[in-house]
Amino acid sequence: MVFTGQSNQRRHVTKLLVVIGLVSWVTTFECPTAVADVKDSGKVYYVRNTGDDENNGESPERAFATIQHAVNECRGSGNTIYVAPGVYTESVEIGIGQGIKAGKGESSSPNRIIGDFAGRFIEAGSGPITIDGENRRAFGFKLQKTKGWAIQGLVLKNQTTHGIYANECDDTIIDDLTIHVPRYFAIYVLRGENLIIEDVDLIRTPTTGHGIWTSYTSGQITIERNRLSLTNADYLSLGYKDGYSRYRRQNRRYRFVYGIIAIGDYRNLNNSTRQERDDDDDDDHGEKKKGGGKDDSHGQSKEHKNSSIVIQNNVVSDAWLGIYTVNYGADDQAFISNNSVSGCYYGLFGYGYRGSVLLSDNIVTDSYIAAGAYSLNGGGAMIRGLLTNNIKRHPVTYVYGSDATQETVLEDRDPLWTNPSIGDFSLAFESPAVDAATGAFYVATDIRMVARPYNATSLDVARSDYGAYEFDPTVDHASTPHLVQWHEDEPGG
Repeated sequence: MVFTGQSNQRRHVTKLLVVIGLVSWVTTFECPTAVADVKDSGKVYYVRNTGDDENNGESPERAFATIQHAVNECRGSGNTIYVAPGVYTESVEIGIGQGIKAGKGESSSPNRIIGDFAGRFIEAGSGPITIDGENRRAFGFKLQKTKGWAIQGLVLKNQTTHGIYANECDDTIIDDLTIHVPRYFAIYVLRGENLIIEDVDLIRTPTTGHGIWTSYTSGQITIERNRLSLTNADYLSLGYKDGYSRYRRQNRRYRFVYGIIAIGDYRNLNNSTRQERDDDDDDDHGEKKKGGGKDDSHGQSKEHKNSSIVIQNNVVSDAWLGIYTVNYGADDQAFISNNSVSGCYYGLFGYGYRGSVLLSDNIVTDSYIAAGAYSLNGGGAMIRGLLTNNIKRHPVTYVYGSDATQETVLEDRDPLWTNPSIGDFSLAFESPAVDAATGAFYVATDIRMVARPYNATSLDVARSDYGAYEFDPTVDHASTPHLVQWHEDEPGG
Protein backbone atom coordinates (compact mmCIF):
# COMPACT_ATOMS: atom_id res chain seq x y z
CA MET A 1 0.00 0.00 0.00
CA VAL A 2 1.32 3.43 -0.91
CA PHE A 3 0.99 6.52 1.24
CA THR A 4 2.30 9.71 -0.27
CA GLY A 5 2.94 13.16 1.00
CA GLN A 6 5.23 16.12 0.95
CA SER A 7 8.29 16.47 3.12
CA ASN A 8 7.61 18.43 6.27
CA GLN A 9 9.05 21.88 6.83
CA ARG A 10 10.27 22.48 10.38
CA ARG A 11 10.75 25.80 12.10
CA HIS A 12 14.31 26.71 13.00
CA VAL A 13 13.18 28.52 16.12
CA THR A 14 10.35 27.47 18.42
CA LYS A 15 9.20 29.99 21.00
CA LEU A 16 7.78 28.43 24.10
CA LEU A 17 5.63 30.15 26.69
CA VAL A 18 5.44 27.96 29.76
CA VAL A 19 3.74 28.57 33.08
CA ILE A 20 4.71 26.31 35.98
CA GLY A 21 3.44 27.31 39.41
CA LEU A 22 4.01 31.03 39.84
CA VAL A 23 7.00 31.15 37.50
CA SER A 24 6.63 32.21 33.87
CA TRP A 25 9.27 32.45 31.21
CA VAL A 26 9.72 32.57 27.46
CA THR A 27 12.48 30.46 25.99
CA THR A 28 13.78 30.33 22.45
CA PHE A 29 15.35 27.09 21.28
CA GLU A 30 17.56 26.67 18.23
CA CYS A 31 16.62 23.35 16.68
CA PRO A 32 18.89 21.19 14.52
CA THR A 33 18.50 22.12 10.87
CA ALA A 34 15.80 20.16 9.08
CA VAL A 35 16.54 17.91 6.15
CA ALA A 36 14.35 20.01 3.88
CA ASP A 37 16.11 23.23 4.88
CA VAL A 38 19.71 22.50 3.89
CA LYS A 39 21.72 22.86 0.71
CA ASP A 40 23.93 20.25 -0.91
CA SER A 41 27.47 21.47 -0.32
CA GLY A 42 29.20 18.14 -0.93
CA LYS A 43 28.84 15.44 -3.54
CA VAL A 44 25.70 13.61 -4.64
CA TYR A 45 25.81 9.82 -4.86
CA TYR A 46 23.26 7.35 -6.22
CA VAL A 47 22.51 3.81 -5.10
CA ARG A 48 20.37 1.17 -6.77
CA ASN A 49 20.33 -2.55 -6.14
CA THR A 50 21.19 -3.19 -9.78
CA GLY A 51 24.26 -0.94 -9.57
CA ASP A 52 27.90 -1.81 -8.98
CA ASP A 53 30.21 -0.67 -6.20
CA GLU A 54 32.98 -0.45 -8.82
CA ASN A 55 31.12 2.51 -10.37
CA ASN A 56 31.78 6.11 -9.30
CA GLY A 57 28.20 6.48 -8.02
CA GLU A 58 27.90 10.03 -9.32
CA SER A 59 24.97 9.44 -11.68
CA PRO A 60 21.93 7.14 -11.73
CA GLU A 61 23.52 5.27 -14.63
CA ARG A 62 26.74 4.73 -12.65
CA ALA A 63 25.07 4.05 -9.31
CA PHE A 64 26.60 2.08 -6.46
CA ALA A 65 25.00 -1.20 -5.43
CA THR A 66 25.13 -0.68 -1.65
CA ILE A 67 24.36 2.14 0.74
CA GLN A 68 27.44 1.25 2.77
CA HIS A 69 29.74 1.91 -0.16
CA ALA A 70 28.13 5.31 -0.75
CA VAL A 71 28.53 6.18 2.95
CA ASN A 72 32.21 5.25 2.77
CA GLU A 73 32.71 7.65 -0.15
CA CYS A 74 31.35 10.65 1.79
CA ARG A 75 34.06 13.07 2.87
CA GLY A 76 33.29 16.11 4.99
CA SER A 77 29.76 17.50 5.18
CA GLY A 78 26.85 18.21 2.85
CA ASN A 79 26.90 14.95 0.90
CA THR A 80 23.64 13.43 -0.33
CA ILE A 81 22.96 9.76 -1.07
CA TYR A 82 19.82 8.99 -3.08
CA VAL A 83 18.68 5.37 -2.83
CA ALA A 84 16.43 3.87 -5.50
CA PRO A 85 13.43 1.68 -4.68
CA GLY A 86 14.26 -1.93 -3.98
CA VAL A 87 15.53 -4.27 -1.28
CA TYR A 88 19.02 -3.84 0.19
CA THR A 89 20.30 -6.73 2.30
CA GLU A 90 22.88 -4.91 4.38
CA SER A 91 23.58 -3.28 7.73
CA VAL A 92 24.94 0.24 7.35
CA GLU A 93 27.68 1.47 9.69
CA ILE A 94 28.71 5.12 10.08
CA GLY A 95 31.71 6.14 12.17
CA ILE A 96 32.39 2.52 13.10
CA GLY A 97 33.32 -0.75 11.43
CA GLN A 98 32.92 -0.61 7.67
CA GLY A 99 32.03 3.07 7.88
CA ILE A 100 34.86 4.19 10.16
CA LYS A 101 36.17 6.66 7.57
CA ALA A 102 32.81 8.20 6.66
CA GLY A 103 32.78 11.99 6.85
CA LYS A 104 31.06 14.00 9.54
CA GLY A 105 28.32 16.46 8.68
CA GLU A 106 27.37 19.74 10.32
CA SER A 107 24.05 20.89 11.73
CA SER A 108 23.64 23.29 8.81
CA SER A 109 25.10 20.87 6.27
CA PRO A 110 24.37 17.26 7.20
CA ASN A 111 25.23 14.18 5.23
CA ARG A 112 21.92 12.71 4.07
CA ILE A 113 20.72 9.25 3.11
CA ILE A 114 17.40 9.72 1.31
CA GLY A 115 15.11 7.00 0.04
CA ASP A 116 13.86 8.15 -3.35
CA PHE A 117 10.55 6.28 -3.08
CA ALA A 118 8.85 8.53 -5.64
CA GLY A 119 11.58 8.05 -8.26
CA ARG A 120 12.21 11.78 -8.41
CA PHE A 121 16.00 11.72 -8.55
CA ILE A 122 16.93 8.29 -9.90
CA GLU A 123 13.99 7.66 -12.24
CA ALA A 124 13.91 3.97 -11.37
CA GLY A 125 10.18 3.82 -10.71
CA SER A 126 8.44 4.29 -7.39
CA GLY A 127 8.27 1.98 -4.42
CA PRO A 128 9.66 1.35 -0.95
CA ILE A 129 13.37 1.31 -0.17
CA THR A 130 13.81 -1.59 2.25
CA ILE A 131 16.84 -2.33 4.38
CA ASP A 132 16.34 -6.04 5.04
CA GLY A 133 18.28 -7.63 7.90
CA GLU A 134 17.16 -11.10 6.78
CA ASN A 135 16.70 -12.00 10.47
CA ARG A 136 20.46 -12.29 10.88
CA ARG A 137 21.80 -8.72 10.94
CA ALA A 138 21.61 -6.91 14.28
CA PHE A 139 21.13 -3.33 13.04
CA GLY A 140 19.68 -1.47 10.11
CA PHE A 141 21.97 1.49 10.86
CA LYS A 142 24.69 1.72 13.48
CA LEU A 143 26.26 5.13 14.13
CA GLN A 144 29.17 5.71 16.50
CA LYS A 145 31.07 8.89 17.43
CA THR A 146 29.95 10.85 14.40
CA LYS A 147 27.77 13.91 13.73
CA GLY A 148 25.54 15.52 11.19
CA TRP A 149 23.87 12.48 9.58
CA ALA A 150 20.26 12.38 8.41
CA ILE A 151 18.38 9.19 7.50
CA GLN A 152 15.13 9.66 5.61
CA GLY A 153 12.52 7.78 3.59
CA LEU A 154 13.42 4.13 4.23
CA VAL A 155 11.81 0.92 5.47
CA LEU A 156 13.78 -1.14 8.00
CA LYS A 157 12.75 -4.73 8.63
CA ASN A 158 14.03 -8.08 9.86
CA GLN A 159 16.83 -6.69 12.03
CA THR A 160 17.50 -8.85 15.10
CA THR A 161 18.18 -6.21 17.78
CA HIS A 162 17.80 -2.54 16.69
CA GLY A 163 16.47 -0.66 13.70
CA ILE A 164 18.76 2.33 14.35
CA TYR A 165 21.46 2.45 17.03
CA ALA A 166 23.41 5.67 17.62
CA ASN A 167 26.05 6.24 20.31
CA GLU A 168 27.87 9.54 20.89
CA CYS A 169 26.42 11.13 17.78
CA ASP A 170 25.49 14.82 17.49
CA ASP A 171 23.05 16.60 15.16
CA THR A 172 21.27 13.41 14.13
CA ILE A 173 18.04 13.46 12.11
CA ILE A 174 15.80 10.39 11.77
CA ASP A 175 12.90 11.29 9.51
CA ASP A 176 10.10 9.67 7.48
CA LEU A 177 10.91 6.02 8.23
CA THR A 178 8.92 2.83 8.61
CA ILE A 179 10.57 0.47 11.09
CA HIS A 180 9.38 -3.05 11.77
CA VAL A 181 10.28 -3.17 15.45
CA PRO A 182 12.91 -5.83 16.18
CA ARG A 183 13.62 -7.67 19.42
CA TYR A 184 15.04 -4.75 21.41
CA PHE A 185 14.49 -1.19 20.15
CA ALA A 186 13.32 0.41 16.95
CA ILE A 187 15.50 3.48 17.71
CA TYR A 188 18.11 3.62 20.46
CA VAL A 189 20.17 6.78 20.98
CA LEU A 190 22.79 7.02 23.71
CA ARG A 191 24.89 10.12 24.43
CA GLY A 192 24.40 12.77 21.81
CA GLU A 193 23.66 16.44 21.36
CA ASN A 194 20.76 17.69 19.23
CA LEU A 195 18.41 15.06 17.89
CA ILE A 196 15.28 14.98 15.73
CA ILE A 197 13.11 11.86 15.49
CA GLU A 198 9.96 12.53 13.51
CA ASP A 199 7.39 10.99 11.20
CA VAL A 200 8.46 7.46 12.05
CA ASP A 201 5.87 4.69 11.72
CA LEU A 202 6.70 1.75 13.99
CA ILE A 203 5.18 -1.58 12.91
CA ARG A 204 4.65 -3.60 16.08
CA THR A 205 3.18 -6.88 17.27
CA PRO A 206 2.56 -7.97 20.88
CA THR A 207 5.90 -9.82 20.87
CA THR A 208 8.23 -7.21 19.34
CA GLY A 209 10.47 -4.88 21.30
CA HIS A 210 10.46 -1.26 22.42
CA GLY A 211 9.88 1.95 20.50
CA ILE A 212 12.16 4.98 20.93
CA TRP A 213 14.80 5.35 23.66
CA THR A 214 17.18 8.28 24.13
CA SER A 215 19.42 8.79 27.16
CA TYR A 216 22.38 10.97 28.17
CA THR A 217 21.10 13.25 25.42
CA SER A 218 21.55 17.03 25.52
CA GLY A 219 20.84 20.11 23.47
CA GLN A 220 17.50 20.25 21.63
CA ILE A 221 15.77 16.86 21.50
CA THR A 222 12.59 16.79 19.39
CA ILE A 223 10.45 13.64 19.10
CA GLU A 224 7.30 14.37 17.13
CA ARG A 225 4.67 12.97 14.79
CA ASN A 226 5.59 9.33 15.38
CA ARG A 227 3.15 6.40 15.48
CA LEU A 228 3.69 3.49 17.88
CA SER A 229 0.26 1.91 18.24
CA LEU A 230 -0.77 -1.70 17.91
CA THR A 231 -3.58 -2.31 15.44
CA ASN A 232 -6.50 -4.60 14.71
CA ALA A 233 -6.97 -7.40 17.27
CA ASP A 234 -3.65 -6.51 18.94
CA TYR A 235 -4.88 -3.05 19.98
CA LEU A 236 -5.45 -2.96 23.77
CA SER A 237 -4.41 -6.62 23.98
CA LEU A 238 -1.45 -6.47 26.40
CA GLY A 239 -3.44 -5.84 29.58
CA TYR A 240 -1.38 -2.95 30.96
CA LYS A 241 -4.54 -1.21 32.10
CA ASP A 242 -5.11 -3.92 34.72
CA GLY A 243 -2.20 -2.68 36.85
CA TYR A 244 -0.84 -5.97 38.08
CA SER A 245 2.14 -5.90 40.41
CA ARG A 246 5.56 -6.60 38.97
CA TYR A 247 5.63 -10.11 40.45
CA ARG A 248 2.31 -11.12 38.96
CA ARG A 249 3.13 -9.46 35.67
CA GLN A 250 6.43 -11.30 35.33
CA ASN A 251 4.91 -14.64 36.31
CA ARG A 252 2.19 -14.15 33.74
CA ARG A 253 4.88 -13.33 31.21
CA TYR A 254 3.72 -9.81 30.58
CA ARG A 255 6.34 -7.74 28.79
CA PHE A 256 7.54 -4.30 29.90
CA VAL A 257 7.34 -2.51 26.57
CA TYR A 258 8.46 1.14 26.38
CA GLY A 259 6.89 3.59 23.95
CA ILE A 260 8.90 6.84 23.89
CA ILE A 261 11.60 7.36 26.53
CA ALA A 262 13.69 10.56 26.59
CA ILE A 263 16.22 10.96 29.41
CA GLY A 264 18.32 14.10 29.65
CA ASP A 265 22.02 14.30 30.36
CA TYR A 266 22.88 13.35 33.95
CA ARG A 267 26.64 13.14 33.55
CA ASN A 268 28.89 14.76 36.14
CA LEU A 269 26.11 15.83 38.48
CA ASN A 270 27.07 16.37 42.12
CA ASN A 271 26.85 13.35 44.39
CA SER A 272 23.80 14.58 46.31
CA THR A 273 21.70 14.82 43.15
CA ARG A 274 22.75 11.34 42.04
CA GLN A 275 21.95 9.96 45.49
CA GLU A 276 18.52 11.61 45.41
CA ARG A 277 17.88 10.01 42.06
CA ASP A 278 18.88 6.57 43.33
CA ASP A 279 16.92 6.93 46.60
CA ASP A 280 13.77 7.70 44.64
CA ASP A 281 14.31 4.93 42.13
CA ASP A 282 11.28 2.99 43.46
CA ASP A 283 7.92 4.74 43.68
CA ASP A 284 5.12 3.99 46.11
CA HIS A 285 3.39 1.70 43.60
CA GLY A 286 6.26 -0.80 43.89
CA GLU A 287 7.38 -0.21 40.32
CA LYS A 288 10.91 0.62 39.22
CA LYS A 289 11.40 4.07 37.74
CA LYS A 290 13.25 4.04 34.48
CA GLY A 291 15.22 7.26 34.88
CA GLY A 292 17.59 5.91 37.52
CA GLY A 293 19.66 2.81 37.66
CA LYS A 294 23.33 2.22 37.20
CA ASP A 295 25.47 5.19 36.21
CA ASP A 296 27.72 4.77 33.22
CA SER A 297 31.34 5.32 34.17
CA HIS A 298 32.16 6.81 30.79
CA GLY A 299 29.24 9.26 30.93
CA GLN A 300 29.96 10.41 34.47
CA SER A 301 33.46 11.48 33.53
CA LYS A 302 32.15 14.06 31.09
CA GLU A 303 30.70 17.50 31.66
CA HIS A 304 26.94 17.80 32.11
CA LYS A 305 25.18 19.52 29.23
CA ASN A 306 21.73 21.06 29.38
CA SER A 307 18.83 19.49 27.55
CA SER A 308 15.51 20.78 26.18
CA ILE A 309 13.23 17.87 25.33
CA VAL A 310 10.05 18.24 23.26
CA ILE A 311 7.75 15.24 22.76
CA GLN A 312 4.64 16.25 20.81
CA ASN A 313 2.03 15.00 18.36
CA ASN A 314 2.79 11.31 18.85
CA VAL A 315 0.42 8.33 18.98
CA VAL A 316 1.30 5.50 21.38
CA SER A 317 -0.65 2.47 22.50
CA ASP A 318 -0.04 -0.74 24.43
CA ALA A 319 3.15 0.10 26.31
CA TRP A 320 4.05 -0.24 29.98
CA LEU A 321 5.47 3.29 29.81
CA GLY A 322 3.73 5.21 27.04
CA ILE A 323 5.76 8.43 27.09
CA TYR A 324 8.37 9.18 29.75
CA THR A 325 10.87 11.97 30.18
CA VAL A 326 13.28 12.97 32.92
CA ASN A 327 15.82 15.76 33.26
CA TYR A 328 18.46 16.50 35.87
CA GLY A 329 20.14 19.88 35.35
CA ALA A 330 18.76 23.04 36.92
CA ASP A 331 18.34 24.67 33.50
CA ASP A 332 16.89 21.60 31.76
CA GLN A 333 13.33 21.67 30.42
CA ALA A 334 11.02 18.96 29.11
CA PHE A 335 7.64 19.21 27.43
CA ILE A 336 5.16 16.42 26.68
CA SER A 337 2.36 17.99 24.68
CA ASN A 338 -0.54 17.06 22.42
CA ASN A 339 0.01 13.31 22.35
CA SER A 340 -2.65 10.60 22.09
CA VAL A 341 -1.97 7.57 24.29
CA SER A 342 -3.97 4.43 25.00
CA GLY A 343 -3.64 1.01 26.60
CA CYS A 344 -0.65 1.72 28.88
CA TYR A 345 0.26 1.13 32.52
CA TYR A 346 1.65 4.65 32.85
CA GLY A 347 0.30 6.76 30.00
CA LEU A 348 2.61 9.75 30.56
CA PHE A 349 5.25 10.51 33.15
CA GLY A 350 7.51 13.51 33.58
CA TYR A 351 10.27 13.78 36.20
CA GLY A 352 12.14 16.95 37.02
CA TYR A 353 15.00 16.35 39.44
CA ARG A 354 16.15 19.94 39.13
CA GLY A 355 14.82 21.03 35.77
CA SER A 356 11.20 21.71 34.82
CA VAL A 357 8.65 19.40 33.23
CA LEU A 358 5.32 20.30 31.63
CA LEU A 359 2.68 17.82 30.45
CA SER A 360 0.01 19.67 28.50
CA ASP A 361 -3.04 19.01 26.35
CA ASN A 362 -2.59 15.25 26.06
CA ILE A 363 -5.23 12.51 25.77
CA VAL A 364 -4.86 9.22 27.68
CA THR A 365 -7.43 6.42 27.61
CA ASP A 366 -7.74 2.78 28.66
CA SER A 367 -4.73 2.85 30.98
CA TYR A 368 -3.95 2.17 34.66
CA ILE A 369 -2.49 5.61 35.47
CA ALA A 370 -3.12 8.45 33.04
CA ALA A 371 -0.21 10.74 33.88
CA GLY A 372 2.38 11.49 36.52
CA ALA A 373 4.39 14.59 37.40
CA TYR A 374 7.31 14.27 39.82
CA SER A 375 9.41 17.17 41.05
CA LEU A 376 12.49 17.41 43.26
CA ASN A 377 14.77 20.28 44.23
CA GLY A 378 12.48 23.07 43.06
CA GLY A 379 12.56 22.32 39.37
CA GLY A 380 8.80 22.25 38.96
CA ALA A 381 6.49 19.73 37.31
CA MET A 382 3.00 20.48 36.03
CA ILE A 383 0.14 18.68 34.37
CA ARG A 384 -1.86 21.37 32.62
CA GLY A 385 -4.58 20.11 30.36
CA LEU A 386 -5.29 16.36 30.30
CA LEU A 387 -8.31 14.55 28.86
CA THR A 388 -8.79 11.00 30.12
CA ASN A 389 -11.21 8.14 29.69
CA ASN A 390 -11.50 4.63 31.11
CA ILE A 391 -8.59 4.96 33.58
CA LYS A 392 -8.56 2.19 36.17
CA ARG A 393 -6.67 3.90 39.01
CA HIS A 394 -8.16 6.86 40.85
CA PRO A 395 -7.06 9.55 41.08
CA VAL A 396 -6.09 9.24 37.44
CA THR A 397 -2.87 11.22 37.95
CA TYR A 398 0.15 10.84 40.20
CA VAL A 399 1.60 14.16 41.34
CA TYR A 400 4.51 14.18 43.78
CA GLY A 401 6.71 16.94 45.20
CA SER A 402 6.13 20.40 46.62
CA ASP A 403 6.71 21.93 43.19
CA ALA A 404 4.44 19.50 41.34
CA THR A 405 0.95 20.71 40.42
CA GLN A 406 -1.94 19.92 38.13
CA GLU A 407 -4.90 21.78 36.70
CA THR A 408 -7.56 21.21 34.04
CA VAL A 409 -7.74 17.42 34.25
CA LEU A 410 -10.87 16.16 32.50
CA GLU A 411 -11.92 12.65 33.55
CA ASP A 412 -14.27 10.15 31.91
CA ARG A 413 -14.42 12.06 28.64
CA ASP A 414 -14.48 9.82 25.59
CA PRO A 415 -12.33 11.59 22.96
CA LEU A 416 -14.38 10.00 20.17
CA TRP A 417 -11.39 8.85 18.17
CA THR A 418 -12.43 7.78 14.69
CA ASN A 419 -11.00 4.24 14.69
CA PRO A 420 -7.97 3.74 16.94
CA SER A 421 -7.79 0.00 16.25
CA ILE A 422 -6.52 0.81 12.75
CA GLY A 423 -4.35 3.68 13.96
CA ASP A 424 -6.84 6.47 13.26
CA PHE A 425 -6.84 8.70 16.35
CA SER A 426 -8.44 11.67 14.61
CA LEU A 427 -11.34 13.37 16.38
CA ALA A 428 -15.03 13.59 15.66
CA PHE A 429 -16.50 17.07 15.64
CA GLU A 430 -18.49 16.19 18.78
CA SER A 431 -15.35 15.20 20.70
CA PRO A 432 -14.80 16.99 24.04
CA ALA A 433 -11.18 17.41 22.92
CA VAL A 434 -12.12 19.81 20.10
CA ASP A 435 -11.37 23.49 20.82
CA ALA A 436 -10.70 22.70 24.48
CA ALA A 437 -6.90 22.64 24.94
CA THR A 438 -5.19 24.99 27.39
CA GLY A 439 -2.42 26.03 25.01
CA ALA A 440 0.13 25.91 27.82
CA PHE A 441 2.71 24.80 25.25
CA TYR A 442 2.55 26.23 21.74
CA VAL A 443 2.21 23.49 19.11
CA ALA A 444 1.68 24.97 15.65
CA THR A 445 0.55 21.84 13.76
CA ASP A 446 -0.78 18.35 14.42
CA ILE A 447 0.59 14.91 13.54
CA ARG A 448 -0.45 15.44 9.90
CA MET A 449 1.00 18.97 9.75
CA VAL A 450 -2.53 20.41 9.85
CA ALA A 451 -2.36 23.95 11.28
CA ARG A 452 -3.51 24.58 14.86
CA PRO A 453 -5.90 25.95 15.97
CA TYR A 454 -8.69 25.30 13.46
CA ASN A 455 -11.45 26.78 15.67
CA ALA A 456 -14.15 24.30 14.63
CA THR A 457 -16.71 25.74 17.07
CA SER A 458 -16.10 29.40 16.17
CA LEU A 459 -14.84 30.53 19.56
CA ASP A 460 -14.11 34.22 20.01
CA VAL A 461 -10.54 33.21 20.87
CA ALA A 462 -9.48 30.12 18.95
CA ARG A 463 -8.21 27.15 20.96
CA SER A 464 -6.43 24.04 19.77
CA ASP A 465 -7.61 20.48 20.38
CA TYR A 466 -6.31 17.98 22.89
CA GLY A 467 -4.17 15.16 21.54
CA ALA A 468 -2.15 14.53 18.42
CA TYR A 469 -4.90 15.46 15.94
CA GLU A 470 -6.51 18.82 15.25
CA PHE A 471 -10.06 18.44 13.97
CA ASP A 472 -10.34 19.92 10.49
CA PRO A 473 -13.37 18.95 8.36
CA THR A 474 -11.42 19.49 5.15
CA VAL A 475 -9.13 16.54 5.95
CA ASP A 476 -10.83 14.43 8.64
CA HIS A 477 -12.72 11.25 7.87
CA ALA A 478 -12.20 11.57 4.12
CA SER A 479 -9.68 8.74 3.97
CA THR A 480 -7.47 6.51 6.09
CA PRO A 481 -4.70 8.18 8.15
CA HIS A 482 -2.22 10.11 6.04
CA LEU A 483 1.41 9.03 6.27
CA VAL A 484 4.43 10.43 4.46
CA GLN A 485 6.14 7.12 3.79
CA TRP A 486 5.61 3.77 2.14
CA HIS A 487 4.00 1.28 4.50
CA GLU A 488 3.92 -2.44 3.89
CA ASP A 489 0.83 -4.33 4.97
CA GLU A 490 1.35 -6.93 7.64
CA PRO A 491 0.31 -10.48 6.67
CA GLY A 492 -3.40 -10.79 7.18
CA GLY A 493 -3.70 -7.00 7.69
